[in-house]
Amino acid sequence: MLKSTLNLHSKVAIILKEYNLIKKEGKNMLNSALGRFRVISAIEGLSFLVLVLIAMPIKYIGGDPQPVKIIGMAHGVLFIIFMLSLFEAKIRHEWENSLTLQLFILSLIPFGAIFIEKKVKPIRNIN
Repeated sequence: MLKSTLNLHSKVAIILKEYNLIKKEGKNMLNSALGRFRVISAIEGLSFLVLVLIAMPIKYIGGDPQPVKIIGMAHGVLFIIFMLSLFEAKIRHEWENSLTLQLFILSLIPFGAIFIEKKVKPIRNIN
């Protein structure tokens, strides 16, 4: 179990690095509110897709509710972290309420993380 968890963490790190979510311009994106928001948004969006596209069919087609319990709990925790990072970025970057509401609504839609990234990527990072 521990080995598979470590393997999963290394795969996630590789994916995040490939999509320039960890390092940008030689800086660690986790050091800024916007960077943390972008990383959390990607991870939360991925967990939502795993829940909807993998765990839910296993529950309703395969009759096994266990994956939904596990992945659903993880996704719930990630969604709470997403909301906290959204409000942190809103405060630090002085975003309008309309942008914050748009980002929240996009987080409720499968594949919405892609559109969130498109909206926030052009925003200049403030440390």
